[in-house]
Amino acid sequence: MFTHKQRMLMAARGQMPDILPYVPRFDFWYNANSWANTLPEQHKNRSADEIARAEGWALHKVIPELLKVEDPSENLHRGIGLYSLKENGYRITFSANVDVRVKRKEGSMRVEYHTPIGIIRVAEIIAEEMKRAGASIT
Repeated sequence: MFTHKQRMLMAARGQMPDILPYVPRFDFWYNANSWANTLPEQHKNRSADEIARAEGWALHKVIPELLKVEDPSENLHRGIGLYSLKENGYRITFSANVDVRVKRKEGSMRVEYHTPIGIIRVAEIIAEEMKRAGASIT
């Protein structure tokens, strides 16, 4: 009998495990049901990892939890392709020549980068229908 991790490593090496490892995008299901408060009773108030462990499933860890950051500044520059997530091990900083201005409203954020040669604007939204569908990114 192999663990999920052993099966995944075997498959990655081209070896044949006892069963094919399967790790679905559990985050979609969890995010949608958590938002709608429709998690099964035995899993109410559990994190996605706690549910996966309780069910004996592998943990889904490919995509960071972009909507559940510890500090909102971790996602601030994602609109221009820069991430400062705790998983990264580094932080994004700009020179004193760049003035970053942030405007937040319920479900949306606008970030402006005022530079010596112009302004860059980025807008992001997380609509209710996106939440219901389990979206994990704006």
